[in-house]
Amino acid sequence: MQKRNLNTLNVILIEAKRGNSQAYTEFFKSKNIDARVAHTAKAGIESGLERMPDIVILDTSGMRTGGERMVKSIVSDLPNVPLLVVCEKENAVSSYEGVAEIIYRPCTARRLLNAVHRILPNPKGTWLQVGKIQYSPEQHKIRLNGIVSHLTPKKNQLLKLFSSRPHQIVSRLELLKEVWDTEYTGDTRTLDVHISWLRKTLGTDPQNTEILETVRGSGYRLNVDVTDPI
Repeated sequence: MQKRNLNTLNVILIEAKRGNSQAYTEFFKSKNIDARVAHTAKAGIESGLERMPDIVILDTSGMRTGGERMVKSIVSDLPNVPLLVVCEKENAVSSYEGVAEIIYRPCTARRLLNAVHRILPNPKGTWLQVGKIQYSPEQHKIRLNGIVSHLTPKKNQLLKLFSSRPHQIVSRLELLKEVWDTEYTGDTRTLDVHISWLRKTLGTDPQNTEILETVRGSGYRLNVDVTDPI
């Protein structure tokens, strides 16, 4: 796996006041990574809105909580920034929505950085024109109206799959199997929510089904051409 240039990486670490930030930030600093620490989700989000980091790391150790409410706030306010959660296994919440990866303690700084490498793509890659947006599957990024934003891993997998098959129906079962690695179709709310988010990513209202069409009883269809940018 080719790793990205760490000199361009900026990170926001949210943790308890008596957390492990010193060990993590000193290690990141040794790797020339720009890492800033916040002690509340609100402070982390404000910092994220100001500087648009490559990744947010939420370390719930010492918080006496699994951090579910914090996760919801971060994902809601920074939807295009990947979120990595570090937690005690006994405090983990199975319903973390929109999280790129969960790491259980004990977690060394090296292990944490390896997880960041897994989540963040290699900055090199091609760009595609998908409707109103330009899209880089390798970088997990889109460009809309001149503004570049990150895609969460799930949204990137969905858009990559749809972009590979424009004007074709992709079944719900196939989406669940390819993106969530499951064939269970008893509860598809997670898929529905991600489709809504993806419509917003494509520059449309989440309820607008013209570009990403719901084909009842079959699945979804991307109704735009996918070409190289002009």
